[in-house]
Amino acid sequence: MPHRPPIDLLPLKDAARGLRAVAKRGVAALQENLPLADLPGPAAQLADKALEQARAMGQLADRGLSGLAHTLLDESGGVHLDQMPVQAETRFAAMLYSALQDSLSRQGTDPTGLSETAARAAWRKVQAQGAATDSLVAAQLLLALEEVGLMRPLTPGAAPDLRPALFATLLAMLAYPDHPAPLLATATDLAQALGPDLAKADSAPGLAALFEEFRHHV
Repeated sequence: MPHRPPIDLLPLKDAARGLRAVAKRGVAALQENLPLADLPGPAAQLADKALEQARAMGQLADRGLSGLAHTLLDESGGVHLDQMPVQAETRFAAMLYSALQDSLSRQGTDPTGLSETAARAAWRKVQAQGAATDSLVAAQLLLALEEVGLMRPLTPGAAPDLRPALFATLLAMLAYPDHPAPLLATATDLAQALGPDLAKADSAPGLAALFEEFRHHV
């Protein structure tokens, strides 16, 4: 039998998240805009069926996400940016996704549309470059993550500025690679305070200097 290359599951994970978000928004829109109590019998039944189908689509996406998460689960701990092993790319993408969701939510930004596949692409790009220090790796990752289109909004409009949340997330990962979550609140507040400095930093060395200066302040 011919050898088949392994299936890349990460894009499927992103697609399942998108489907789940669409389903949830669809249910919310239907509930808000359909006056079920005022509709005649046949129309009310049709509307109720549409709601049930939207809920079922969301539940299907949830089950798919759960299965994919178990398939992709890597139990080998945190991600140390000074090591950058190729095999850590999926673990990095998952950790970044979770932490960035937290940081964006703390800033009042809807995190819907984040892509683990894009995060992995950024990891691969930086891993191929090589860097002398973990602070420089974090800086290169931040720039690469901005370039790959990490957030793909479901609705038209300008994508939010991710730099403060990316800085906060990577800063927490630098400070505590095995469990950055407890540091995210402090790191997010610090990133917002550093907004003007972050906006002016247009190179990896400039960002690396900020990471190095503030990694011990979270």
